[in-house]
Amino acid sequence: MSELSLRLRFRYCLQACILLSIIACAEPSVMAAPPKPILISRPASTRALALEATTLVTEPFASTAPATSILYGSDKRTRLLFYAVNLALQPGDLPASISAGAEDASHRQYLMIVEDIRPLAGQEWISQITLRVDEEIGDVGDVLVGINYQGVGSNRVRVGFGHTGGGLPDDAGAVPTPAQLYKVSGRATLDGIGASGVLMSLNGVQTATALTDSNGNYSFLATVGGTYTVIPSSQLYNFAPQQVILDSTAGDQTSVGFSAARKPYTISGQVKADQGAGMEGVNVTLTSSAPNSSPKTIVTSSGGAFSFTDLPAAYNYTIAAASTNVLDFAPQTISVLDKNSSVSFTGTRRHYAISGQINAEGNQLDGVTVNLTGGNNLNPLTTVTSGGGRFSFNNVTAGFSYTIAPSPTSFYAFAPQVLGSLTSDQTTAAFEGTLRSYTISGLITDENNSPLSNIAIQVSSTNGYVSNLVLTDTSGRYKSESLTASYSYIVAPYDTLTHSFTTRTTGSLGADQSVNFSGVRRHYRISGTIKDRSQQNVAGVSVTLSGPFQRFAMTDANGFYVFTDLPAGDNYQIGVEKTGYMFDPPVQFDGFLAGDVQTDFTAIRIYKIAGRVIDNNGRGLIGVTMNLSGPESGKTVTDSNGSYLFITTTSGFYDLMPSKEQDFYTFSPSSQSFSNANATSLPDFTATFSPVTSPTSVLEFDGTPKTVDYGSFWPEGVDLGHFFWEVWAMPGNNAYSSYMISDGYGGAHALLFGFFSSGTPNHYSLYGNIYTGVGSIAFNSEEGPVPGEWAHLAVGWDGHNITTYYDGVPVGRTAFAGPRRTIGPASGGGRLFIGGSDHNNVPGRIAQVRGYEGSNPREGAPESAFAPETVFSLGGNFLTYYFRPSRNVADLSLGYNGSAHAGLLCGVTRGIFYGCADSPLPQFVSDSTAPDFSNPTNPGHIVSPVDAPPASAPAGARVYDSFSRSNSTYILGSVGGLGSTEGGTAGQKLWQTDRAVSEPQPFGILNERAVLLGNDRSVAWVSTGSSTGNLDVRVNRHPGSGGSGMNTGLSFRVLDSNNYFFAYTSDTDGDLSKPKTLTVGYYQSGVRTNLAAEVPMPDSWNIMLRVVTTSTGSISVYADDELVYSSNSSIMATATGAGLYNNSAGMGLVNRWDNFAVFDVP
Repeated sequence: MSELSLRLRFRYCLQACILLSIIACAEPSVMAAPPKPILISRPASTRALALEATTLVTEPFASTAPATSILYGSDKRTRLLFYAVNLALQPGDLPASISAGAEDASHRQYLMIVEDIRPLAGQEWISQITLRVDEEIGDVGDVLVGINYQGVGSNRVRVGFGHTGGGLPDDAGAVPTPAQLYKVSGRATLDGIGASGVLMSLNGVQTATALTDSNGNYSFLATVGGTYTVIPSSQLYNFAPQQVILDSTAGDQTSVGFSAARKPYTISGQVKADQGAGMEGVNVTLTSSAPNSSPKTIVTSSGGAFSFTDLPAAYNYTIAAASTNVLDFAPQTISVLDKNSSVSFTGTRRHYAISGQINAEGNQLDGVTVNLTGGNNLNPLTTVTSGGGRFSFNNVTAGFSYTIAPSPTSFYAFAPQVLGSLTSDQTTAAFEGTLRSYTISGLITDENNSPLSNIAIQVSSTNGYVSNLVLTDTSGRYKSESLTASYSYIVAPYDTLTHSFTTRTTGSLGADQSVNFSGVRRHYRISGTIKDRSQQNVAGVSVTLSGPFQRFAMTDANGFYVFTDLPAGDNYQIGVEKTGYMFDPPVQFDGFLAGDVQTDFTAIRIYKIAGRVIDNNGRGLIGVTMNLSGPESGKTVTDSNGSYLFITTTSGFYDLMPSKEQDFYTFSPSSQSFSNANATSLPDFTATFSPVTSPTSVLEFDGTPKTVDYGSFWPEGVDLGHFFWEVWAMPGNNAYSSYMISDGYGGAHALLFGFFSSGTPNHYSLYGNIYTGVGSIAFNSEEGPVPGEWAHLAVGWDGHNITTYYDGVPVGRTAFAGPRRTIGPASGGGRLFIGGSDHNNVPGRIAQVRGYEGSNPREGAPESAFAPETVFSLGGNFLTYYFRPSRNVADLSLGYNGSAHAGLLCGVTRGIFYGCADSPLPQFVSDSTAPDFSNPTNPGHIVSPVDAPPASAPAGARVYDSFSRSNSTYILGSVGGLGSTEGGTAGQKLWQTDRAVSEPQPFGILNERAVLLGNDRSVAWVSTGSSTGNLDVRVNRHPGSGGSGMNTGLSFRVLDSNNYFFAYTSDTDGDLSKPKTLTVGYYQSGVRTNLAAEVPMPDSWNIMLRVVTTSTGSISVYADDELVYSSNSSIMATATGAGLYNNSAGMGLVNRWDNFAVFDVP
C-alpha cells in the first residue's frame, strides 16, 4: 500500500474515531474534566491511533529519521502524533506539564517528551499530542505508551518500533478505547408545550450539557458505555422527574422526557424618601402578565419594606409605589421573573406654591422684601411685594418646614410665620406690620469735650405719645430706648448747677439716632470774712484759692475777701495764712463749686516751741519722747535729726522734759522752763548714753505666745534691701522650729530667723525664710548651739547669698538674688516681733538684738569669721537691749525709714488681734551663765558642752586630734586657737601658728571641728617627733548643709610658717555641685610653688584627705584610699611638722577639719 493510501486510510479512521466522541446534537456540547485522560486506540484493538508527525504514516516507526531527511532539523528525532480525549491544559500550564513514557518487552522505560498539545481542528473535544521519541528506542517491536497529567495517568496503547508485534501484554483490564456511539434524547414540556432553553446535563463516565430547542427537544451522543444520569435545570422551572438514570448497554434512549412547572419567586424591596430613610405605610401595587391575574396591593412596614411572595416565574411584573402629598415614585418592571428580585423606590419631592399679602395699619404694603427659608434651599428665596402687598413663591419643594419672614422697613417690623411640612399650595399667608422701636443716644460734654455724668435728658415725641427720662453715665453717654418709629422727638437735657444746654428735635424716627450736646459752663463766686476769737475783723490775711488754677486775695479792713467769675463744676479749696496765726478750720470749702459760696474763718494766735536733742557727738537723737506741761500739755517724739516741735495757742510758762525707754540715756539739762513767747529756738538737750550697770538682765521666753512687739517696721510694696541681723541668745530645750526674729504673724516674711533641727546630734541649726513676692526661700546652717548655750547668732544677705553665723563663724549659705518683700499688714506682715509672734515662739533667753536694713556690714567678706561685739554698739537701723527691765523697751538705733521703733512686751495667748491684754508677758531674769554684758572688756567665757569625750587615738597613730573640746572662736574677746592635740604615741602636741599666743589665731574650734577664724592663707602644725620624715598625714572634711565643710587642706614637711608643703581641695569655678579639685605645692622662704593644680578629685570621694610623704622625696595624695596624685621632691623631705592648711580668704564656710591623724610610714 502506498504512503498516500496510508494517509487517506488514516484520515478515514480518524474521522470515524471522532464520531465516537460525546456530541450534543441540539447545541455544542460542553466537556467536563474526566477522571483520567484516554488515549484513543483503533476500534478493535489497543493499538494506538498514531501517525508520524510530518509524513502522517502509521506504524511501525523509527526512533530517528534517516540521515538524509531534513524534516526534523539537526536532531533527527522522530515526532509522533497521538490523540486523546478528556485532556486539556489548565490555564497557565505548558505542554511540559504532561509527562509521557514507553515500556518494551524487557520492561525498559523510554522517555517521551511532550512538545505540543492542541485541540484537533474541527473536533476541538479531541486533543492532538506531539511526542518526541526517545532516540534509544531501536527495533524493539511493540511498546506500551502512556501519559500523566496532574498526577492522573491515562490508559496505555500499543505502538510498534522497527516492526510490530511482540512486546508486553496489555495492561490488565485494558480494552480498545474507541467506544460505540449511544444516543440519548428527549423533550421538556410546560403544560404540554415544549419548554425551550432548559439546560440538560448528562453525567456519568462522560459528561455533556445541551439546551432544549424551541420545541423543548434535546439529544446527546456518548462514546463510552456505562450508566448515565440526565438532569434538567432552569431558573424558571421545576421538573418532574428531577432526573433520569440510563444504562447505555440498553442502546439508544430517545424518549427521556421531563414535565416543567413554573418556580415560585419573591419580589421584595424598600420604599425610601428622597433622603434615603425608609417610609412606613406606603401602598405598593403589583401587576402581572400572567393570564387571569389581578393586581396585588400591600403596605410597607417599618423601614419601608415590602414583599410579594409565591410569584410564578417567567412572567413580567410591574411594581408601583403610591405617591404621597410629598413624594412621587416611578413604577418599575421586571421583564421575566427568573429569581427572587429586589426593587427599591426613592421618592422625588413634589413642588407647591406659597403666597400671601402684607398689610400695616389698614394699608397694603408694596415694596417689602419677603424671605423664604427652610427646605433644601442653601440660600433664602426672596421676592418683593407688589400689586397691593401680594407676594408669591412658586416651585417650592414639598415635605419641608418653611419660614416666611418679611424684612422690616424703616417703620414696620413683621413677625415671621412658620409653615409645617409643605403638602399643598399655601396661598393665604397674611402679615400685619407693627411699628418698630428705635434708640436715641448721644454724648454730653462740657466746653472742653470732657464727658458730663448724671445729666438728666427728657426725650418726648412731638405728638405727646412718648416721654422718657434718662441720665448720662460716667462716660457722659445716655440712651433712650424703645422709641416708637415714625414719630418726631424733642431731646432736652436739663440744665445743671454747672452747665446749661440747648434743646434739639429729630425728624420722623426711622433708625437709631445719635444726638450730642455740648454744655455751656456756668460761673459763681466764693467769698467770706475772717475774724479772731473775739469777733474782731482780721485784715492782711493771705487767702489762696486752689483748684484748676490759683488765685490770691488779701482780707481788707473788714476781714473780707472775694473770688469772682469762677467756672462751676470744679473742685476748689480756700486756704488762709498769716504769720503768728492758725486758722479754724485750716482749710475751707474744699469741694465742688455748684453755686455762690460764702466761707468764713476764725484766726487763732499761735506760739511755737521747738528744739533738738543731740548726743555727745552733736548728732541728732531719734526717738526721744518730749513731754510738755503748762497751760497746755502734750507729747511728741524727736525725728531723725533729733528735732521736735509743739504748737500752743495759750501763752504762759511751760516745762519741757525729755525721756527714753529703759533710761539708757540721761539728759542735760534734765528739763527746761520757759515762756512760750520766745521758745522757738530752745537750747539743745544733750543725751548721754549710760553704761550698762551690773547686774544685767536678759529677757526670757518660755515658748508660749509671748513676744516683744515693735510695731510696723518693714514697708509694703517695695523691694527691701540687703540686711544683717545679730542676736545674743540662749535657746532652751525644745526650741526646734521656733523663731527669735519675725516679720509679722502671717505665712510669709521679709525675715524669719530662729532654730531648727541639726545634722549634729543635740545641736540646733539656724533656720528661716524670706518672702520674694511670690513665694518664700528657706535658709539654714550646719552648725548651731546646744540647748542652754549662750551664743552670738546672725544672718545676713548681700544680694547674692543668705549667710548664717554662729559665734562669728559662717555656718550656712543659701543662694538668693532677690527680690525681698514683706507680705504686708493685710496678710499679717510688716510688723517686727522679737521672740516669735503668736506661734512658734522661742523657748530661751535673749539679751540684745541689732539689725541693719538696706546695708550689710559683713558684705565685704560674707564667708569669713569675725569677732562679734559683746555689747552691740549704738547704730544700725534697729537696736534693743534687754539689760534693764521695762514693759516698754527702747530702739537705740539710728532709726529705719525716719522712725525709731520702741517695743512693748506682750502676751498674745488670744492672738495678735486681741493685743496684750490679760496674757502673761516675757520675763526679765538674771542669768549667771550669760556673758557679763555690764563688763564688756572682761565678760567671762562660755564653756560650750562637748557631746562625748574624745575618742581614743587610732592604733598606731603618732599624733591624733578629734577637736572634741569646747568652742574656741573670737567671741567675748577670745583669740580662738586649737590648743593641744588629744593623743597619739608622740603624746599631746601644741598646735603652732605664725601668731603670738595672745593674738587672734587663724584657726579655732566650733562644734568639735576645726574651723577657719582668719581670713587669709593660714597654716597650723604640730611637731610629730618623727625621726625619719616618713609620714602618713590624714584629715577629714565634714560636708554639711548650707555649703559648710565641703573642702579641707593639709600641711606637711613643715619647718615653720614660711617653709612647708600643702595639699588642699577647692570648688570648681566656685560651684558646690561640681567635682572638687586638688592643689599640691610648697612654700620655701615664703615663696609659693605649685606642683599640681586643678587635679580632679574622684566623684566617690567621701571625707578623708591623705598625704604620704617620705624622706626619699616621694609624695602621694589620696582621696580616702584612692590615689589622686603622686610626685617626688627632695625639698624639705626630712621635715616632720604636719597640720592644717587654708589657702586663701573667704574660706570660713567651706573649709572644715576633723580627726587629724599622723602615722609612721614603714
